[in-house]
Amino acid sequence: MKSDSESRKNHIFFKREIFETTKNVNLKIEHLKLNNSSIGRYGSIDHNGSTMVIAKNEQEKIIVLNQYRFPVEEYILEFPSGTIKNNEKPISTIRRELIEETGYSSKSFKYFGEIFESPSYSNERIHLFLANNIFKETNLLDKDDDEEIEVLFFSKEKIRDLIYSGVIKDSATIAFFFKVYDLI
Repeated sequence: MKSDSESRKNHIFFKREIFETTKNVNLKIEHLKLNNSSIGRYGSIDHNGSTMVIAKNEQEKIIVLNQYRFPVEEYILEFPSGTIKNNEKPISTIRRELIEETGYSSKSFKYFGEIFESPSYSNERIHLFLANNIFKETNLLDKDDDEEIEVLFFSKEKIRDLIYSGVIKDSATIAFFFKVYDLI
């Protein structure tokens, strides 16, 4: 299997255009010649990366957010997550986001690697964490103005049932849940 640098080293970039920059992403078009000599115009989303956490309390209940997502115009059940700001470390991001979105914190975060959510059109890397023994935080952070979030608690079995029944549709939540299923 080729590494990222090996597979891209023979690609020739003719032009890179940034069409729009928002607080989280850049929308870009790249014109390039691939290793197989095909020439194409490829649109993608350039993302800072993000974090996601499975946060459990002492009763073994896991936080699931019911959050409105503008691109799909629906409320989506998902684990707490957030975008990495500038040169922030993923652990700092998830600590901040857990408090900001849920009002909970933990003294223990375990790292479980990263996943790509949609590598066909985005370079977003989602860093995965497990937080046990969460507690209500006294020093709350302000929620983002554009977030509508309801904090729910479910058992591991209920989350599995919500995935199998199609209620939980978020791909990162589903992938992370089954990645650590035996550990939660």
